[in-house]
Amino acid sequence: MEFLAVVTTVYALAKSIHTWVEEYEEKHATIRQISGIISQIQHILMPLQDDRDPIEIEPQTLGAIRSIGGALKKTQEHLVVWKHRRSSRIFAAFSPSSVIKQLKEDERQLSQQLILLLTSIAVVGFVQKQRKRRSLIPRSIGSWEKQESVVLASIGNFEVKQFWRAYVGAELAYISGDEFCDRLAIAMDEKFEVSMRKRLLLRLDEFAIGGVTPAALEDLVGMGNLRGLVNMFSADSSPTPAYPSQTQKWWSLKAKSSRIALPLLVWIDDNPESVVEGIREAQGMGINVIHLTSTALAKDWIEANGDFLRLNDDPSRIRFISDNHRDEPNSGPYLNISAGENILRYLRGRRYNFPVLIFCGYSIMQTTYVNDYHLAGSANSYYVTEQYFTALSQGRSDDTQWVMFNAGGW
Repeated sequence: MEFLAVVTTVYALAKSIHTWVEEYEEKHATIRQISGIISQIQHILMPLQDDRDPIEIEPQTLGAIRSIGGALKKTQEHLVVWKHRRSSRIFAAFSPSSVIKQLKEDERQLSQQLILLLTSIAVVGFVQKQRKRRSLIPRSIGSWEKQESVVLASIGNFEVKQFWRAYVGAELAYISGDEFCDRLAIAMDEKFEVSMRKRLLLRLDEFAIGGVTPAALEDLVGMGNLRGLVNMFSADSSPTPAYPSQTQKWWSLKAKSSRIALPLLVWIDDNPESVVEGIREAQGMGINVIHLTSTALAKDWIEANGDFLRLNDDPSRIRFISDNHRDEPNSGPYLNISAGENILRYLRGRRYNFPVLIFCGYSIMQTTYVNDYHLAGSANSYYVTEQYFTALSQGRSDDTQWVMFNAGGW
């Protein structure tokens, strides 16, 4: 049952974040407020998990819960970054106050999502009672109009609000990815190629909640417009500067930031002991290695160094290695992408073309997702991984034997 799977997973995620926050002794006022909102979300979702007493669920309620799931995942990542920025040497140059600004926005979004969920549940209860009294209830009753005002209340971009109201439905807090692309294509009077749809949804649905929310759309559009969004993700556009000639080696390029040397290997793994030898070997080849222990920290580091990464987005200069699973709260069939796929979705959704190798152990059979992404592969063979960063040390981009599921496996 889809509803039960979604509500159970979102409840588990909310509980995990709330427990983490409560166990952390030093709390900023914003974090305490976030904890209070998440506690309320838990209390609302708890009784909805009872499969012994199934209730009739309207799409609006299911969409509201899915939206909360995406908002919780984003908040969770910002909380991890906030904690590490206060103590980590790598992030010492970045003030935790900038993350607090993100968390304040998370608080606003969660508060809005909570109101939406409460309104949705109240409306559903009203409609179900009326349906028992009458044979038919028009869908556009006053209670739905109340929910319409809640769904779009926090959307400031006028064009985004108008599009959502006209082509999606102002009472819907969520729409599937395929439906969203179809309706945006109609609004823009264009035909979207499959590749363009995929890139757009990787960006709009970063945590694979299964669809798009008005908040996610506004976050991407910003102060711009929908035409600019379509142009940005069209098949013939790229944010990456033109590469230097093939004869020009990486070591003749000057890094835009003096803090980062090339060639660069970004290694994401929550178990430093398991990768220390590989890191030492790569460093012995002259590779600069940045080791990050969580998806959240990796995204934060990428955001902080975006200009440099765009300038050097080439397999001969920068590569990524990630494990497949990390000790990050996640359970259930919903919101269940692995840490490896999470970072892949993030990079490709932001149109980075870096090679990404998923290096893991027993979970190798769960990495077939790499076949869905450009320049991605998986391996549990250290030999494959060694060859991968050896090519980087040589300034090569012609090695492709690792670009497959379970490269080097039997």
